Amino acid sequence: MCLRLFLIALQFLTILPLKKNYLEEEKDLAGSMIFYPLVGLLIGLLTLWIYRFSERFFIPSISLIFAFIAGIIFTGALHLDGFADCCDGFYAGKNKEEILKIMKDSRIGTMAVVGLFCLLLLKFSLYFSLLFKDQLKDAFLIVPVISRWLMTVSASLYPYAREEGTAALFLKYIGKKELFFSSLLLSVIIAPVLGFNGITVAAFSFSAVWFFLQWVKRKIGGLTGDILGAVNELAEITALFVFQFIASNGMSQSFTLI
Repeated sequence: MCLRLFLIALQFLTILPLKKNYLEEEKDLAGSMIFYPLVGLLIGLLTLWIYRFSERFFIPSISLIFAFIAGIIFTGALHLDGFADCCDGFYAGKNKEEILKIMKDSRIGTMAVVGLFCLLLLKFSLYFSLLFKDQLKDAFLIVPVISRWLMTVSASLYPYAREEGTAALFLKYIGKKELFFSSLLLSVIIAPVLGFNGITVAAFSFSAVWFFLQWVKRKIGGLTGDILGAVNELAEITALFVFQFIASNGMSQSFTLI
């Protein structure tokens, strides 16, 4: 059962070619969100491995570019797409109906392009700032873990803004059990890597997402799949800012063995 739910999460969050459909019931989508932090760890391990492997042949900055691009490809740019739709929707929409309609449109607008450019530039710059710091390997591992955990947290705490949609199947059944076990899994992953600093990174990321979702709730009343994608991106940016602060102030408590 647990393995099946994990594979569902892996199918949804990555482009791994798992040919079998492991989904048996609608509630399995919500149950799979327990394992989002673990999928985040796998994404982090992949990008870290690509960075380490590329270092054998290229200078660190080029290796970082390869790892950065690999992370986008491995996730199918899923969350970037949601972030882009949010940029268009909240910029051009005057009310809930307009915002939701624009976000559902498959076409991309100017604000989406500008938003994606600024997001990717900022995210890469933050990784680059850690290039010659001990925190880079920790950031590769932990940032995607925290961001995927916060998707589960958001889905369990906020209602769905639409009457129907793909994300509705997640939010319909998710509850305290998924929130608890996802948080437990997060703790098991980040404690050996970051110690107390892990709590700091997760807490600041949670705070940023909470303020964002309070604003979103006032605008459209709840979540959509695109909002969850934006949550992931906001959490990653916030976590990277905290890592940069830790590195700049010599506060490293890393226990990473990788």
